Amino acid sequence: AQRDAEIQRLRAENAELQRQLDTDPLTGVLSRAAYERDIQNARGVATIDLKQFKGYNTVGGQTGGDLVLKAFAKAMKDAESDGVRAYRPGGDEFAFLSADNEQSARDAADRLQQFAADIRLSLGKDGVTYSIEGVPFTAGIGHDAESADTNLSANKGDYDRNALPE
Repeated sequence: AQRDAEIQRLRAENAELQRQLDTDPLTGVLSRAAYERDIQNARGVATIDLKQFKGYNTVGGQTGGDLVLKAFAKAMKDAESDGVRAYRPGGDEFAFLSADNEQSARDAADRLQQFAADIRLSLGKDGVTYSIEGVPFTAGIGHDAESADTNLSANKGDYDRNALPE
């Protein structure tokens, strides 16, 4: 009985460690480690790149950039659906992976466009505050990571809106 209890405890600890590994600590979406594991079985990919991210860090400092990443990650989670999960492979790059097909990844990116447009934040430092209305992004859709990345490069204007003065 004591051995069974120890096995159960170790299984629970392992499950918690796996959850921590799979979750991006800043944003709460799935992590780079989860992305690298899950991309192998994805049937649809939407690679997403935040536009003007350097500007958010400039006007709001690292704290401001983190606020933008967290708000965008929430929009990503809101745009998820059955079979489509949100990931943050790193930096200002996000992705949807679909277990179903390319169209379901595209549908998630389409939903994200509205959720991202609805983001409202105030960023500031040194006594200057900027109001953010919407977070612009570019998306590339494909059947795998390579085709999504190729389409991301080709579609730099898709899903794009201005949020900060240049």
